[in-house]
Amino acid sequence: MFIPPKSDVCIKELFRNETVLRYFVSAVLAVPPESICTIRMKNTFLWRSHRKQKQGILDVLEIHILELHKKLEEDGEMEEWIRFFRAESEEDLNMQETKNPGILEAIREVRTMSLSRRMRLRYEAHMKQVRDERAWKTYEREEARKALQKVVRKVLQKVLQKVVRKALQRVVQKAVQKLSAGSSAI
Repeated sequence: MFIPPKSDVCIKELFRNETVLRYFVSAVLAVPPESICTIRMKNTFLWRSHRKQKQGILDVLEIHILELHKKLEEDGEMEEWIRFFRAESEEDLNMQETKNPGILEAIREVRTMSLSRRMRLRYEAHMKQVRDERAWKTYEREEARKALQKVVRKVLQKVLQKVVRKALQRVVQKAVQKLSAGSSAI
């Protein structure tokens, strides 16, 4: 099973590798990798105090740097990283033509992860969670749509009843007026 580089599971593992992280940050900031002294990744997990507590994840800021869907017209470092993150199969990784040590290291890491049973299980669990969340959101939308239809149907029924009642009252009033006018003429 191939674990795509753009998956959350893979990215978290990739950026633990200092070489990959250094060359990626270098490309993003457009500075030579040698000019980056140190890189420190902050742990965003809030650890539990007790066994029964859930683990929290602190997600203060999310930065989107790569436009993975954009058409690539250049062959710069960022474009090489975009091509790498677009890989959907082992064949896509094999087609990567780069001399960037960070990307070459990232390719090795992805191949290692794809072979690791532990990482495959983590990736499968993550994808199951993503599918479950999508299914739940679809279910919630469908239930909300049904509830809205029910409310709209009730409102329309009440409005229609009022309109029909008023129309009947007018017809009855006109009929009474015609009968009254007809009986006074005799």
